[in-house]
Amino acid sequence: MTRPDARHGMLTFGLIWLGQVVSLVGSGLTEFGLGVWVFQRTGAATDYALIALCISLPQVLVAPLAGTVADRTDRRLVMLLSDCGAALSTLAVALLAWNGQLETWHVYAAVLATSTFAALQYPAYAALMTQLVPREQLGRANGMVEMAWSASFIVAPLIAAALIEVVSLSGILVVDLVTFGVGVGTLLLARVPGEPVEQASAGEAGTFGTQARAGWTYVATHPALAGLLVYSAVVSLSAGTFNALFAPMILSTHSPTVLGALASIGGVGMLAGGLILTAWGGPRRRVLGVLGTGLVFGLALTAIGAQPSWLALAVAVGIYFGCLPFLNGCEQTIWQGAVPSGLQGRVLSMRRAVEHGAAMLAYLAAGPIADRLVEPLLAPSGTLAPTVGVILGTGPGRGIGLLLVLMGIVALLATLAASLSPRIRSIEDERSAAAGDAIVTATVEPVLEPAA
Repeated sequence: MTRPDARHGMLTFGLIWLGQVVSLVGSGLTEFGLGVWVFQRTGAATDYALIALCISLPQVLVAPLAGTVADRTDRRLVMLLSDCGAALSTLAVALLAWNGQLETWHVYAAVLATSTFAALQYPAYAALMTQLVPREQLGRANGMVEMAWSASFIVAPLIAAALIEVVSLSGILVVDLVTFGVGVGTLLLARVPGEPVEQASAGEAGTFGTQARAGWTYVATHPALAGLLVYSAVVSLSAGTFNALFAPMILSTHSPTVLGALASIGGVGMLAGGLILTAWGGPRRRVLGVLGTGLVFGLALTAIGAQPSWLALAVAVGIYFGCLPFLNGCEQTIWQGAVPSGLQGRVLSMRRAVEHGAAMLAYLAAGPIADRLVEPLLAPSGTLAPTVGVILGTGPGRGIGLLLVLMGIVALLATLAASLSPRIRSIEDERSAAAGDAIVTATVEPVLEPAA
């Protein structure tokens, strides 16, 4: 593979990253605007929650296709086509809105489509990074990506809330279309030299299904990566429980203003975490960054569930969200360094599917568990009121608090188990040989050569 020099590679990645930041903010505007439109039209929280499901579902179902496409074709082209496809979906919604024909099912279909294109783009983006960025700069590059997500988390709702009062949903969709144009434009300007070695030199071609399974096969034959994937799934399960129940817990005893303030504090924490990772790049041994941050993550989640004073709760929320970009960025760098370039699309999309699958399990289970089990247990006359209730309190929201405490403890135990695993602790000692392989060995089917 012809690798660009360090300076040119970082500049090219920076150009692509900048376009994706703008596009990401635009997508956040549309996501917020469509959510408000659906809730104002139906008044049902379930209808609103279906949007989140439509966003997450393709990340699980499309992963095998997405990773294989990213490894078989030009990754920049995959990103271009994904942005164009998402823009066409947004345009369709905009036309329906302008003509007064937009229905709720149109929104769900459009969100499914744009999320599917986003799922196709992710492995191409992540794998393209390793083509452009020198290995020693991958930590900073992943910090930039996490910082972009954090910034959109803060900026998009604020801008969308202001715009929707002035230009309505149609205006927000127009802004999103412009941001897609910026993303496509930077991709067209970027020059990505060479192909991954595995793509260019693979001898025999396997079937599409065989190629799609190659990511799973690679992880299954590398126990350290398999162990890290299990750890990541447990953390995602804990985070998904938080995402599903934090707002109901706060709103049980506080006003929406307090929830908004805590969300803003969380956004600032995410941005700070991304900035720190971008400036520092993470520790030399990224696995220490993952496990150390996992420890803080578990403690912060436990503190949030315990819900101490408002000030302590705000600090815990800021720390919790600040852990997310650092945890994700360090782990992503490990995977990028451990997986051969021609397999990264499939392996990274498989990892994303597992993480989103764990989070979706939490989304589906957390509500019923809270409503039917833990909330009654910590009602003023509940079974646990005389024992656990003495520590966590009783009444509305305290059962949810107990569940978050338990998930924080689960995250801590998973971090302890991963720390005691020699394979996971030494994962970076093995990664150089794996990432340096020119051709995937007999444990994985060869990658198809791209069409001329």
